[in-house]
Amino acid sequence: MSKQNDVRAAMHALIGTSGEDIQNAYGMQGDWCMMTIWVGFQNAGAPDCLCGGEKTAWVPTCWEYYQSRGMTGTEPQAGALTFFDYNGNGTPDHIEYCDGSNGDGTFNDISGNSGQDYVFAECVGMSGVLGFAYPDYGTEETITNTQEEQKMQFIFRPNKENYLAYYDGTKVHPLHHPDEVTAINMCYRQCFGRDIPIFEFGVPEAPWASRFMEAVSR
Repeated sequence: MSKQNDVRAAMHALIGTSGEDIQNAYGMQGDWCMMTIWVGFQNAGAPDCLCGGEKTAWVPTCWEYYQSRGMTGTEPQAGALTFFDYNGNGTPDHIEYCDGSNGDGTFNDISGNSGQDYVFAECVGMSGVLGFAYPDYGTEETITNTQEEQKMQFIFRPNKENYLAYYDGTKVHPLHHPDEVTAINMCYRQCFGRDIPIFEFGVPEAPWASRFMEAVSR
C-alpha cells in the first residue's frame, strides 16, 4: 500500500474513537482536532508526511507549514487536510482529514472535536473553508477515490413495486428484509463516510427500473 492509502485506512480506523482516547494518544489535553490528524498519521507509520514530522496540536502551525511551501489550494482531494476559518480572519480554527470530493461542491471529511465527543465522518460543504493542504506522500501511487468508490452503488424501489433492491456496481440484489437495507447502509457509511443513495426508480407506466435491470443482467 502507498503511504496515502495507509493514512486513509488509519483515519477510517479512528472513526468512533473518543476524544479522550485521542488526547491520551497524543499526550496532552485540549482541543483535539489537530491531535486526531497527528494520531492518524502516526498510526499509519507516516509521521513525516504531516508537517515534516513536527508534532503540533496547533492548527495555524500546520496551515503555515504547508502554505509557506506552496502546498495549499482550494480543491478538496482525497488525502488532503481541510482547514476551516469560522471567524473569517484568515487564520484557521479547525482541521479535518479530506476523504475525497463528491463532485457537487461537497466533500467527505473525517473529523475530531467537531460537535461530537468522538471521531466521525461527515459530508461537508465549502462554507467556512479556508483552504486545503496537500501533504507530500512521496512518489508512491496517489489516490483520488478507491476503485470501490468509483463503482455506482445504490438501493432503489423498482417501478413503485413493494420491495427494494441493491445494485452493487455489477449486479442487482432484491432485498427481503428492512434490516438488509440497514446493514448495507452501515457498511457503506463505514467505508465511504456517507449514506448509500436510496431512491424511487421508475413507475408502472414508465418502468425504467426494469430497463436498467435488463441492461445490467446481460
